[in-house]
Amino acid sequence: MADISNPKFSINSNKEKILITANEGNFLNGDEILLKKNVVFKSNKFTIYSDNVICDKKNLIASSKNQSKFV
Repeated sequence: MADISNPKFSINSNKEKILITANEGNFLNGDEILLKKNVVFKSNKFTIYSDNVICDKKNLIASSKNQSKFV
């Protein structure tokens, strides 16, 4: 069961904005969220598609053991 339905958030910096979306999400702890099913990272420069991505909001790091597609 998902803690979050259709999570959507962005990471903003001086140089670019990255929009992150998924179909589901689960809180792992206070800093980490597991994004599942159709996870997309999109900016003006790239798009990354994956599944089961762990996002660390404290350290602004995302990782996945699943195959990802970089466009």
